[in-house]
Amino acid sequence: MTCRRYVIACEVDDYVAKFAQNCFAISPHGQKITVEVAPALETMKKLADTGISFDLVFIDADKKEYIEYFKLLLDSSLLAPKGFICVDNTLLQGEPYLPENQRSANGEAINQFNRFVAEDDRVEQVLIPMRDGVTIIKRK
Repeated sequence: MTCRRYVIACEVDDYVAKFAQNCFAISPHGQKITVEVAPALETMKKLADTGISFDLVFIDADKKEYIEYFKLLLDSSLLAPKGFICVDNTLLQGEPYLPENQRSANGEAINQFNRFVAEDDRVEQVLIPMRDGVTIIKRK
C-alpha cells in the first residue's frame, strides 16, 4: 500500500487561490499542495465521490456549513479511521456562549456545531481555548 502525503486546500476566491499557488510554487514541497477553487462543501463532495481519505482535515470556512462539513467527513470515507478534524473559530470571541439573542448568525452556527459534535458518539473532542478556539476531533 502506498502512502501519499499531500494537501488539498479549498478556496472560493480565484485571486486568493492564484496568490496561494504562486507562493506554493516556490516552496520545495509546493508540488504536494493543490488548491481547489469552489465552495468547500462542493469540493468535499467531489473528493468524497472519488473515495479519497485524509488523516487530518482542517476546517475554517463558512461557519453556517460546519455541521454539513462534519457530517460529510464522518458519513463518507473522507476522514480516515482514527483520523482527526481540526476546526477553527469554535469559540468565536465567546459568541457561542452568549444568550441566544446576543449571538450573530456565525455565533449561532458555531453554537449549534459545538453542540452537534458534543452529542455525536462517533467522535471524541477537545476545545482548545486559544484565540477564537480550535476544536480537535478524533474519530473513535
